Amino acid sequence: MYKKALKQTDFIDSTNKIFAARISAEIERLEADKSLREQASLLEEAQDAILV
Repeated sequence: MYKKALKQTDFIDSTNKIFAARISAEIERLEADKSLREQASLLEEAQDAILV
């Protein structure tokens, strides 16, 4: 694509940082969703046990 090495890589560096931040945020969101699903499941089981 490029025949010569880029002299100014600031744009590439900043773009990579943006993507890394978005990926990190998405991973955190997925982990939080998983935790919420697990907690909801436990709460549902606790309610069933209380009724019994």
